[in-house]
Amino acid sequence: MKKKTIPPQIKEQVDETVQRFNQEYIRSPDCYYTAACRGNYLYLHRYSFGREGPICRLKYTGRMDDWEFAIINTVQRGTILTNGFSPVWDLSTELSKAR
Repeated sequence: MKKKTIPPQIKEQVDETVQRFNQEYIRSPDCYYTAACRGNYLYLHRYSFGREGPICRLKYTGRMDDWEFAIINTVQRGTILTNGFSPVWDLSTELSKAR
C-alpha cells in the first residue's frame, strides 16, 4: 500500500503561507518559521537568533483548510501534545485559511 503524502501543490501553498506569515507578522531576519513535510505530516520549526526549535506538527487530512494540530512540548523535546495553546496558532490558522 502506498504511503500517504502531502501533494506537491499543497506543499507549495504551505511554503508560500509560511513565507507570507514571516514577512507580515515576524518581520525579522533573525526570527522566522519554516515548514518541513514528511509523509502526511507538516512540522513547523521556529528559528530565533541562531537557535532552532520545533513548534508543532500538523497532519494533512486531504484539504488545505482542515489540518489536525498537535503542539510539540519543548520541555520534553519531541513529545507531541494534542491539546493546548501556542502563539503559533496564528500560523496554523493561516494555513487552514489558505486556498
